[in-house]
Amino acid sequence: MAKAALGMMLRAGLRLGLQKTSLTMSSADPFAAFLRAAARVEPGEPFSFAVLTGNPSAPGRRHVFLLFNSAAQPVAVVKAGATSQARKLIAHETSLLSTFTTAQSGLPKVRGACELDTLSAFAMDFTEGTSPGADECVALGKIFSSWVDSTKQIELGETAAWRRLIQARGAVALTEAALKLETLLVFPVLMHGDFAPWNVKVSAGRWTVLDWERGERVGIPAWDWFHFIVQPAVLVRRE
Repeated sequence: MAKAALGMMLRAGLRLGLQKTSLTMSSADPFAAFLRAAARVEPGEPFSFAVLTGNPSAPGRRHVFLLFNSAAQPVAVVKAGATSQARKLIAHETSLLSTFTTAQSGLPKVRGACELDTLSAFAMDFTEGTSPGADECVALGKIFSSWVDSTKQIELGETAAWRRLIQARGAVALTEAALKLETLLVFPVLMHGDFAPWNVKVSAGRWTVLDWERGERVGIPAWDWFHFIVQPAVLVRRE
């Protein structure tokens, strides 16, 4: 309600003490040219974008650009970062997205990438839709099944996610049952790492999973499904 009220006030010209700032960007700037190309807007045509700025206190701060075509329709999204940590995350996500196959469901495609002295960025198609509910078990099952690598088995302890779990537990002792899981043979899966409803868009029954900076090719089965249930419970419902 607060966001809706603020939007109405801003459209009416009421800034409530906010300052209006103008930024100038040269049309010859390589990043500006990348944004225009990602939006598929010809030189001379109207071009606009919105920016969601990242967390200023995060070491890997990135910015998300929503690009509009000459008809003011959203057509593409660009994620960009300038710090070393941000560029590392951009490179990882770009590389991972580029390896996805058509047999794997719910995955976005990279439209293009930009590597400059000052920043790294990549572009994707804009994805319409709403976030799914926590009870979408059938659709989740289909997506996660397509992410399983059934050509090989590995011990759970070989995955990077398991090693991080062991390292993060500190002085907390794991139960005997949990320790036995380390040698359990599993089929590795493509793992998102932050599979929460707000990182998914659903439109006409089609799911698209976004924000793959924590993604891994060799992950733990069911980890993302567990994350999908726990995150809304803790962060939204405060359970």
